[in-house]
Amino acid sequence: EVAADLLDVRITDTEKEYNNYFYGSPLRDKAIVLYTLSLLKNKEESLLLARELCNELNKEGWYSTQSLAWGLLSYMKWVEMQPEDSGDAAKVVITYNGEKDEHTIAAKELWTKDLKMTGGNNTLSVVNNSGKTVYATLLRKGVPLLSDAAYEEKGLGMKIDYLTMDLNRFDNRNITQGTDFMMVVKVSNNTYSRVENIALTQMVPSGWEIRNMRLFESITGIKESEYDYRDIRDDRVNTYFSLNTGETKTFILILNAAYKGEFFQPSIWAEAMYTENCYARIPGAKVKVTGL
Repeated sequence: EVAADLLDVRITDTEKEYNNYFYGSPLRDKAIVLYTLSLLKNKEESLLLARELCNELNKEGWYSTQSLAWGLLSYMKWVEMQPEDSGDAAKVVITYNGEKDEHTIAAKELWTKDLKMTGGNNTLSVVNNSGKTVYATLLRKGVPLLSDAAYEEKGLGMKIDYLTMDLNRFDNRNITQGTDFMMVVKVSNNTYSRVENIALTQMVPSGWEIRNMRLFESITGIKESEYDYRDIRDDRVNTYFSLNTGETKTFILILNAAYKGEFFQPSIWAEAMYTENCYARIPGAKVKVTGL
């Protein structure tokens, strides 16, 4: 009753702008309202808001991690509110490149169909000949093309050096197997205000391995900057930190060229998670590890 009373007097128009410290956004506010309406089983008002939320999420815009999280959470709560399946079967007609396939889908059945891709253009249509809603998903699998992302900076600056353990620069595109080396990343704040919650993602090619930095701290000769949190995985390191105006921080990875072959090193990316258009990207490149 309290939630219903608050919604009755609340203006559902959301704040247009938020200070980044609050992590808020109009999308986040709408999602919270939708979540509450779903808890109250308010089907009429929640349907309109759910449609509006889905339209915004489908746009190719930028949203903070909290806005996306609330958007997805509220939509799932709204779906839970929908009535149970009536149990009736659904009849669909799949036409792929002129070949028709009629299928009856039982209640709560997940039906899949493999579509063999051919050269040139392929056409697909799905027709629902029943009185119940059918959700269709098209999944495509394949080997991704090499990234063509270009070097770009907006608000943040980034520079990467590859150094031997003797602190000499070298070409990381051709390394001898077994070599230990350093990736030194410097991220700068080129804006006129402090930037909070920056995420630096350093992915490494599959032929390189990430070494334990603590074992090398005493011999690198380079002091690493402080950070808020670091997540070390097999193929990447995610570092989270903040920068004052004009400040630069340095982060180091100790790597090893472990496996022979040619590999692709993904882009190195730094972005402010809650500030739009504040990022820096250095494109990926092919690298090679040669035998001893």
